[in-house]
Amino acid sequence: GDVSIGTLSGYLKGTAGVVGAVSSIPESDITPTAYATLVVTSNATTWDCSTGLNKRVTISANLALTIVNLVDGMSGDLVVNVSSISSITITTTGFTQKKYGSLTSKPIGKYHLCWICEGTNIDFNITDTPYA
Repeated sequence: GDVSIGTLSGYLKGTAGVVGAVSSIPESDITPTAYATLVVTSNATTWDCSTGLNKRVTISANLALTIVNLVDGMSGDLVVNVSSISSITITTTGFTQKKYGSLTSKPIGKYHLCWICEGTNIDFNITDTPYA
């Protein structure tokens, strides 16, 4: 079937980047954006949503995560590989945050930190136990 969208982030028939003002694209022509790795420097990293909505990061200490270029309607997933008990603090500008699940003292393991941006609200969800 067809998908009605305003902006597509990912790949369309081999074209990387953002495709705008598209009214209908067959589902078979859409390939999701692969997970890219965020680089951590001095226990901090910035996730620029204009470069993709699926990311991964490995942390061995507390992490300060800043998310920029958020737009109403976006959702994203961060795979967090914790190699030593760590906490995550999140900074967003212009959004009210709601957090479901604890971001403090995460045990060693792998987690999905998922988020949804609606209006000026952003909801974060992370499991309390690792999945791997």
